[in-house]
Amino acid sequence: MTTQLKKIFLVHGEPEGAAALQKAIQTTFKIDTVVPAWGESVELE
Repeated sequence: MTTQLKKIFLVHGEPEGAAALQKAIQTTFKIDTVVPAWGESVELE
């Protein structure tokens, strides 16, 4: 059984590094990737 990722949340690291990793993931794997703001909360489905 293979499950397709719907979204990735990057929550560690410096902002510049997180942004670079976000771009690389989106470009390479075509997966929606989010770098949440400090203190932002997200409700998972």
